[in-house]
Amino acid sequence: FENLMTKDDKFYIYPSAKRTNVGKPWIRKVIEPVPGHKKTDSNKWPAQEKADKIETQIESYKTINLAYEKLRNQAPHFINKTKPEQEKLLAMLSDLGSKYFQIELTDKPNVNRPVHPFAPYLKLESNGEVYYKLLEDLTAEEKRQLPPPPPPANTKKQVLA
Repeated sequence: FENLMTKDDKFYIYPSAKRTNVGKPWIRKVIEPVPGHKKTDSNKWPAQEKADKIETQIESYKTINLAYEKLRNQAPHFINKTKPEQEKLLAMLSDLGSKYFQIELTDKPNVNRPVHPFAPYLKLESNGEVYYKLLEDLTAEEKRQLPPPPPPANTKKQVLA
């Protein structure tokens, strides 16, 4: 029966007949690298890549915060600036805040939290109109409008039984 089969027929029945190193385990085929792929080294492992990304993120935040603080501290104060200048500072604060909250919790002590451009004034609203006042200049009615202060950071929630 085997004598009647052609070489191609044997390949379909016995696919291992084409292997050249059968029974020769000491012969290994050298795998060539794929053209265009770069070799990786130890400084590109996932942990190092993550550390590099975090470092880049922190440096980016610090650069933007420095530019923001420079604009924020320029005279005149925020409450005396024109509406477009106020909107620009508030947009920068929003961008800066989003970058701040993307920073890992363990790295936040290394950066400063963004400060409102109208600090030390408080932003108040009455009859649909926004105005700014210092804390010591507030009336009793204005003080009632303020939200309650946040709870201290190290208090634990009580579990109800």
